[in-house]
Amino acid sequence: MEVTYRLSTTDVKRISWPCSQGLANNDRARGNNPRSTRYTHEDVLGAVGKIAKKKGKGNATVDDIVAKVPFGFWETIIKGLKHKSHPAGMQASVLSIAFPNAPDLATTPYDDAAFVDRLANLLSQVRDVRNRIGHHDQIWRTPEFDSYGNLGFIPRRPRQTVNSLRLLANQISWLAGWIDPEITNYIKASDHWWSLQALLTKEALTVYRKNGGRVGTYEAVIRMTPQHEAVTWPNKTPRTPEKIHRINRRRVTKNIFY
Repeated sequence: MEVTYRLSTTDVKRISWPCSQGLANNDRARGNNPRSTRYTHEDVLGAVGKIAKKKGKGNATVDDIVAKVPFGFWETIIKGLKHKSHPAGMQASVLSIAFPNAPDLATTPYDDAAFVDRLANLLSQVRDVRNRIGHHDQIWRTPEFDSYGNLGFIPRRPRQTVNSLRLLANQISWLAGWIDPEITNYIKASDHWWSLQALLTKEALTVYRKNGGRVGTYEAVIRMTPQHEAVTWPNKTPRTPEKIHRINRRRVTKNIFY
């Protein structure tokens, strides 16, 4: 999702970069430099500095900068689009290029401030989860959020976490579809998506609880067969009827899953 978002803004950045530079200079001259302009300018300078250490001074391309700036940079750029110093139509022009398949355009068009607020809220929630994962922080109590980025239910029990993280994955793939629906299809057809869906089940939680998170638990969940002495379900033999096996699985889940 993050890579796709960065790539979708590359062409927009090529188109609007000279304009944004001029706007920043005009804002400084009028003493009306938005707070976001200062931070995004510093982000770009920081990215250029990092690139210069590897490629040499003056060799930074737009693609290099897009890859180096932090994810929060793009959230700040989106928020700043509705600033009064921008030329008329700039917000709609940029957003229509970056998010050509955004929903609800009949009620919230690209030039509406509410569109910016909605997109910025969604990006903020995605960034929060991304940062938690990137810093190896816990995500089991990550709040759910709706299609407008408004926070909702906070999971408190493992079974609630499983459901909430499934909703989170769906929200992220849905947001990627604002750029191109094929991206959503690609995400959901990937091995990573399949593995995630396999982990976010009651059965996977049962396997984890039974094995105490020991080595081999993840593989046991994915394969749903004993791996590295990790136990999955009551052993099934050729003589065990399928119905009895399903009953045994439900019994184990009921006793352990909470």
